[in-house]
Amino acid sequence: MLPVAAGLTLLLFLAGQFLGNLLASALPGKTLPAGWTGSEQASGFLLGYLKSAGIWAVTLFRLFLVKEDRPILQFLRSEGFGRIPRSVLPGFTSGAVLNGLCILLAVLHGDLAFSFGRLEVLPLLLFLSAVAIQAGGEELLFRCFLYQKLRRRYRNAAVAILGNALFFALLHLMNPEPDPLGILQVFSMGLLLSLLIYYHGSFQAAAALHTGWNFTQSILFGLPNSGVASAYSLFHPDVSSAGGSLFYAKGFGIEGSLSAPLLLLLASALAVLSGRRKIFREDLWAKRDPASPVQPS
Repeated sequence: MLPVAAGLTLLLFLAGQFLGNLLASALPGKTLPAGWTGSEQASGFLLGYLKSAGIWAVTLFRLFLVKEDRPILQFLRSEGFGRIPRSVLPGFTSGAVLNGLCILLAVLHGDLAFSFGRLEVLPLLLFLSAVAIQAGGEELLFRCFLYQKLRRRYRNAAVAILGNALFFALLHLMNPEPDPLGILQVFSMGLLLSLLIYYHGSFQAAAALHTGWNFTQSILFGLPNSGVASAYSLFHPDVSSAGGSLFYAKGFGIEGSLSAPLLLLLASALAVLSGRRKIFREDLWAKRDPASPVQPS
Protein backbone atom coordinates (compact mmCIF):
# COMPACT_ATOMS: atom_id res chain seq x y z
CA MET A 1 0.00 0.00 0.00
CA LEU A 2 2.86 2.39 0.75
CA PRO A 3 4.24 2.45 -2.83
CA VAL A 4 0.73 2.89 -4.25
CA ALA A 5 -0.10 5.75 -1.89
CA ALA A 6 3.28 7.39 -2.53
CA GLY A 7 2.83 7.03 -6.29
CA LEU A 8 -0.63 8.63 -6.14
CA THR A 9 0.75 11.46 -3.99
CA LEU A 10 3.50 12.04 -6.56
CA LEU A 11 0.93 12.19 -9.36
CA LEU A 12 -1.14 14.74 -7.43
CA PHE A 13 1.99 16.79 -6.75
CA LEU A 14 3.02 16.82 -10.42
CA ALA A 15 -0.55 17.55 -11.55
CA GLY A 16 -0.72 20.43 -9.07
CA GLN A 17 2.56 21.83 -10.37
CA PHE A 18 1.32 21.53 -13.95
CA LEU A 19 -1.94 23.32 -13.10
CA GLY A 20 -0.07 26.05 -11.23
CA ASN A 21 2.27 26.62 -14.18
CA LEU A 22 -0.68 26.60 -16.56
CA LEU A 23 -2.52 29.26 -14.57
CA ALA A 24 0.64 31.34 -14.28
CA SER A 25 1.18 31.21 -18.03
CA ALA A 26 -2.25 32.79 -18.52
CA LEU A 27 -1.18 35.96 -16.67
CA PRO A 28 -0.33 39.04 -18.73
CA GLY A 29 3.38 38.79 -19.42
CA LYS A 30 3.32 35.46 -17.52
CA THR A 31 4.26 37.23 -14.31
CA LEU A 32 2.90 39.47 -11.56
CA PRO A 33 3.18 43.27 -11.62
CA ALA A 34 6.62 44.43 -10.50
CA GLY A 35 4.95 47.15 -8.44
CA TRP A 36 3.62 44.54 -6.02
CA THR A 37 7.10 43.73 -4.71
CA GLY A 38 9.36 46.44 -6.14
CA SER A 39 11.10 44.36 -8.80
CA GLU A 40 10.34 41.88 -11.57
CA GLN A 41 12.62 39.30 -9.99
CA ALA A 42 10.83 39.47 -6.63
CA SER A 43 7.43 39.31 -8.32
CA GLY A 44 8.54 36.20 -10.18
CA PHE A 45 9.64 34.74 -6.85
CA LEU A 46 6.23 35.54 -5.36
CA LEU A 47 4.52 33.85 -8.30
CA GLY A 48 6.59 30.75 -7.67
CA TYR A 49 4.98 30.40 -4.25
CA LEU A 50 1.49 31.15 -5.58
CA LYS A 51 1.76 28.34 -8.13
CA SER A 52 1.24 25.95 -5.22
CA ALA A 53 -2.45 26.87 -5.42
CA GLY A 54 -2.50 24.19 -8.12
CA ILE A 55 -1.67 21.56 -5.46
CA TRP A 56 -4.58 22.79 -3.36
CA ALA A 57 -6.95 22.61 -6.33
CA VAL A 58 -5.89 19.15 -7.50
CA THR A 59 -5.83 17.59 -4.01
CA LEU A 60 -9.18 19.05 -2.93
CA PHE A 61 -10.73 17.96 -6.23
CA ARG A 62 -9.50 14.42 -5.58
CA LEU A 63 -10.97 14.48 -2.05
CA PHE A 64 -14.33 15.70 -3.35
CA LEU A 65 -14.34 13.27 -6.26
CA VAL A 66 -13.39 10.03 -4.48
CA LYS A 67 -16.00 9.02 -1.93
CA GLU A 68 -13.66 6.92 0.19
CA ASP A 69 -11.40 9.94 0.77
CA ARG A 70 -14.10 12.30 1.97
CA PRO A 71 -13.42 11.72 5.68
CA ILE A 72 -10.23 13.74 5.09
CA LEU A 73 -12.41 16.68 4.07
CA GLN A 74 -14.43 16.28 7.25
CA PHE A 75 -11.16 16.25 9.19
CA LEU A 76 -10.17 19.56 7.54
CA ARG A 77 -13.55 21.14 8.24
CA SER A 78 -13.60 19.98 11.86
CA GLU A 79 -11.11 22.62 12.98
CA GLY A 80 -12.91 25.68 11.65
CA PHE A 81 -11.93 29.26 12.40
CA GLY A 82 -12.42 28.84 16.12
CA ARG A 83 -9.16 26.92 16.51
CA ILE A 84 -7.01 29.59 14.83
CA PRO A 85 -5.82 31.17 18.13
CA ARG A 86 -5.13 27.70 19.59
CA SER A 87 -3.38 26.19 16.56
CA VAL A 88 -2.30 28.70 13.92
CA LEU A 89 -0.66 31.27 16.18
CA PRO A 90 1.32 28.77 18.30
CA GLY A 91 2.19 26.78 15.18
CA PHE A 92 3.50 29.79 13.27
CA THR A 93 5.42 31.02 16.32
CA SER A 94 7.01 27.60 16.84
CA GLY A 95 8.16 27.43 13.21
CA ALA A 96 9.59 30.95 13.35
CA VAL A 97 11.38 30.32 16.65
CA LEU A 98 12.90 27.01 15.50
CA ASN A 99 14.18 28.58 12.31
CA GLY A 100 15.33 31.67 14.16
CA LEU A 101 17.37 29.53 16.57
CA CYS A 102 19.13 27.88 13.63
CA ILE A 103 19.93 31.29 12.17
CA LEU A 104 21.13 32.60 15.55
CA LEU A 105 23.55 29.68 15.91
CA ALA A 106 24.95 30.38 12.44
CA VAL A 107 25.38 34.08 13.29
CA LEU A 108 27.10 33.32 16.60
CA HIS A 109 29.42 30.91 14.80
CA GLY A 110 30.37 33.63 12.32
CA ASP A 111 28.77 31.99 9.28
CA LEU A 112 26.20 34.72 8.69
CA ALA A 113 25.76 38.46 9.03
CA PHE A 114 22.76 40.56 8.05
CA SER A 115 22.00 44.08 6.95
CA PHE A 116 18.54 45.58 7.20
CA GLY A 117 16.82 46.30 3.89
CA ARG A 118 13.58 48.24 3.89
CA LEU A 119 10.30 47.60 5.67
CA GLU A 120 7.54 47.29 3.07
CA VAL A 121 4.21 46.16 4.49
CA LEU A 122 2.43 45.17 1.27
CA PRO A 123 5.16 42.87 -0.09
CA LEU A 124 5.58 41.22 3.32
CA LEU A 125 1.84 40.53 3.56
CA LEU A 126 1.77 39.22 -0.01
CA PHE A 127 4.70 36.90 0.65
CA LEU A 128 3.21 35.75 3.97
CA SER A 129 0.01 34.78 2.15
CA ALA A 130 1.93 33.12 -0.69
CA VAL A 131 4.18 31.14 1.67
CA ALA A 132 1.07 29.99 3.57
CA ILE A 133 -0.40 28.74 0.28
CA GLN A 134 2.81 26.88 -0.57
CA ALA A 135 3.36 25.36 2.89
CA GLY A 136 -0.34 24.62 3.38
CA GLY A 137 -0.50 22.89 -0.01
CA GLU A 138 2.33 20.56 0.96
CA GLU A 139 0.70 19.84 4.31
CA LEU A 140 -2.62 19.11 2.62
CA LEU A 141 -0.95 16.65 0.27
CA PHE A 142 1.49 14.97 2.65
CA ARG A 143 0.15 15.32 6.21
CA CYS A 144 -3.49 14.97 5.24
CA PHE A 145 -3.78 12.93 2.07
CA LEU A 146 -0.71 10.62 2.21
CA TYR A 147 -0.63 10.38 6.01
CA GLN A 148 -4.31 9.51 6.28
CA LYS A 149 -4.16 7.00 3.41
CA LEU A 150 -1.34 5.18 5.21
CA ARG A 151 -3.07 5.54 8.57
CA ARG A 152 -6.08 3.76 7.15
CA ARG A 153 -4.17 0.84 5.66
CA TYR A 154 -1.60 0.06 8.36
CA ARG A 155 -2.29 -0.94 11.95
CA ASN A 156 0.95 0.63 13.18
CA ALA A 157 0.74 4.44 13.09
CA ALA A 158 4.53 4.60 12.68
CA VAL A 159 4.10 3.63 9.03
CA ALA A 160 2.04 6.74 8.37
CA ILE A 161 4.26 8.99 10.49
CA LEU A 162 7.61 7.78 9.13
CA GLY A 163 6.41 6.82 5.65
CA ASN A 164 5.07 10.23 4.67
CA ALA A 165 8.08 12.00 6.25
CA LEU A 166 10.44 9.79 4.24
CA PHE A 167 8.61 10.35 0.95
CA PHE A 168 8.44 14.08 1.71
CA ALA A 169 12.23 14.09 2.08
CA LEU A 170 12.85 12.01 -1.06
CA LEU A 171 10.71 14.36 -3.13
CA HIS A 172 13.04 17.22 -2.15
CA LEU A 173 15.86 15.48 -4.00
CA MET A 174 14.47 17.35 -7.02
CA ASN A 175 15.41 20.68 -5.38
CA PRO A 176 18.65 22.50 -6.25
CA GLU A 177 21.85 21.25 -4.61
CA PRO A 178 20.40 18.61 -2.25
CA ASP A 179 22.82 17.16 0.28
CA PRO A 180 22.47 14.42 2.94
CA LEU A 181 22.05 16.80 5.88
CA GLY A 182 19.55 18.89 3.90
CA ILE A 183 17.45 15.82 3.16
CA LEU A 184 17.74 14.76 6.81
CA GLN A 185 16.40 18.18 7.80
CA VAL A 186 13.41 17.80 5.45
CA PHE A 187 12.73 14.34 6.90
CA SER A 188 12.95 15.76 10.44
CA MET A 189 10.50 18.50 9.52
CA GLY A 190 8.11 15.95 8.02
CA LEU A 191 8.39 13.86 11.18
CA LEU A 192 7.57 16.81 13.44
CA LEU A 193 4.59 17.81 11.30
CA SER A 194 3.31 14.22 11.20
CA LEU A 195 3.49 14.02 14.99
CA LEU A 196 1.39 17.19 15.23
CA ILE A 197 -1.27 15.47 13.14
CA TYR A 198 -1.05 12.23 15.13
CA TYR A 199 -1.12 13.68 18.62
CA HIS A 200 -3.05 16.90 18.12
CA GLY A 201 -5.14 16.29 15.00
CA SER A 202 -4.43 19.79 13.74
CA PHE A 203 -3.83 20.50 10.07
CA GLN A 204 -3.84 24.20 10.91
CA ALA A 205 -0.98 23.82 13.40
CA ALA A 206 1.10 21.80 10.95
CA ALA A 207 0.52 24.22 8.08
CA ALA A 208 1.23 27.22 10.35
CA LEU A 209 4.49 25.74 11.67
CA HIS A 210 5.64 24.98 8.13
CA THR A 211 4.69 28.53 7.10
CA GLY A 212 6.52 30.08 10.05
CA TRP A 213 9.71 28.16 9.25
CA ASN A 214 9.70 29.02 5.52
CA PHE A 215 8.66 32.65 5.97
CA THR A 216 11.30 33.35 8.61
CA GLN A 217 14.05 31.68 6.63
CA SER A 218 13.33 32.92 3.13
CA ILE A 219 11.34 36.15 3.42
CA LEU A 220 12.56 37.67 6.67
CA PHE A 221 16.23 36.64 6.43
CA GLY A 222 16.71 35.91 2.72
CA LEU A 223 18.22 32.43 3.16
CA PRO A 224 17.73 29.46 0.80
CA ASN A 225 14.56 27.46 1.35
CA SER A 226 15.17 23.80 0.47
CA GLY A 227 17.97 24.96 -1.80
CA VAL A 228 15.90 27.67 -3.54
CA ALA A 229 17.50 31.11 -3.19
CA SER A 230 15.33 33.98 -1.98
CA ALA A 231 14.73 36.93 -4.30
CA TYR A 232 13.09 39.12 -1.66
CA SER A 233 13.75 39.57 2.06
CA LEU A 234 13.52 42.04 4.90
CA PHE A 235 17.13 41.40 5.93
CA HIS A 236 19.93 40.80 3.44
CA PRO A 237 22.36 38.03 4.36
CA ASP A 238 26.11 38.24 3.93
CA VAL A 239 27.38 34.67 3.50
CA SER A 240 30.84 35.60 2.23
CA SER A 241 32.44 34.13 5.35
CA ALA A 242 30.24 31.03 5.40
CA GLY A 243 31.79 27.68 4.76
CA GLY A 244 30.86 24.15 5.58
CA SER A 245 30.09 24.09 9.31
CA LEU A 246 27.72 22.57 11.81
CA PHE A 247 25.48 25.62 11.46
CA TYR A 248 25.47 26.59 7.77
CA ALA A 249 26.05 24.92 4.40
CA LYS A 250 26.32 26.59 1.04
CA GLY A 251 23.47 25.60 -1.23
CA PHE A 252 20.96 24.37 1.36
CA GLY A 253 21.84 27.08 3.90
CA ILE A 254 20.94 26.41 7.52
CA GLU A 255 18.81 23.48 6.39
CA GLY A 256 22.00 21.76 5.26
CA SER A 257 23.57 22.13 8.70
CA LEU A 258 23.55 19.61 11.52
CA SER A 259 21.86 22.01 13.90
CA ALA A 260 18.56 22.18 11.94
CA PRO A 261 17.65 18.46 12.03
CA LEU A 262 18.83 18.19 15.64
CA LEU A 263 16.55 21.05 16.72
CA LEU A 264 13.63 19.57 14.76
CA LEU A 265 14.19 16.14 16.28
CA LEU A 266 14.24 17.75 19.72
CA ALA A 267 10.96 19.50 18.88
CA SER A 268 9.56 16.13 17.75
CA ALA A 269 10.47 14.62 21.11
CA LEU A 270 8.69 17.49 22.86
CA ALA A 271 5.64 16.95 20.62
CA VAL A 272 5.54 13.30 21.69
CA LEU A 273 5.87 14.16 25.38
CA SER A 274 3.22 16.89 25.22
CA GLY A 275 0.83 14.77 23.16
CA ARG A 276 0.97 11.43 24.96
CA ARG A 277 -2.25 12.16 26.84
CA LYS A 278 -4.08 13.55 23.82
CA ILE A 279 -6.99 11.48 22.51
CA PHE A 280 -6.63 12.25 18.80
CA ARG A 281 -4.87 9.07 17.71
CA GLU A 282 -7.52 7.52 15.56
CA ASP A 283 -8.34 6.26 12.12
CA LEU A 284 -10.71 8.66 10.36
CA TRP A 285 -12.36 5.70 8.64
CA ALA A 286 -12.79 3.47 11.70
CA LYS A 287 -16.50 4.26 12.15
CA ARG A 288 -17.23 4.20 8.42
CA ASP A 289 -15.24 1.17 7.34
CA PRO A 290 -15.34 -1.82 9.72
CA ALA A 291 -12.76 -3.55 7.49
CA SER A 292 -10.15 -0.90 8.21
CA PRO A 293 -7.19 -2.57 9.94
CA VAL A 294 -6.50 0.52 12.02
CA GLN A 295 -8.32 1.05 15.29
CA PRO A 296 -8.06 4.01 17.65
CA SER A 297 -4.78 3.75 19.53
